[in-house]
This record gives sequence, structure tokens and C-alpha cells, in this order.
Amino acid sequence: MVAGLPGATAESDESSIKLNYHAKNVYVVVGGTGTLAVTRNGQTTTVPISGPPTSHHIVAGDGVESGTLEVRPGKGLRVYSFTYG
Repeated sequence: MVAGLPGATAESDESSIKLNYHAKNVYVVVGGTGTLAVTRNGQTTTVPISGPPTSHHIVAGDGVESGTLEVRPGKGLRVYSFTYG
């Protein structure tokens, strides 16, 4: 990932963000045009992204849980932040 203000963009197709969390919900703010791949518990979900930075709900739990996410932004995307609830 290349860090800059604002946000971070992928340097290659192999770029990813690994995130440990302890929450019921996880959100990512991402903008641009492309696909965001999110892997949790061995399951990968793709989220189509198009437009200005917007919050996307990437974990929706029934209760608080701990885990690790791998987030892979495709070319053309910029990741800004993660929030938890």
C-alpha cells in the first residue's frame, strides 16, 4: 500500500490490509472505482465500489466477536479508514 494524504492506494494486485477486530460491526471508508475483496473466516466477499469516499458495512455480526479480516482494494480504489460498532 502507498500511504498518502488522504487515504492509501494499492501498489500492486497483491496489496492487502490485515485487520484484527473485536466488534459486532466493521465498516471501511473507501472511494474510487473498482472492487474491494474482503476475506473473513476463509470466505471472500467482493464489494463493487464507485464514487466518492463512502462507508461500507463489511462485517455484520449478531454479537461482539473477534477475528481477522483481509481487505484487498482493487486498482482504482483508495482506502481511508475503518470504524467499529
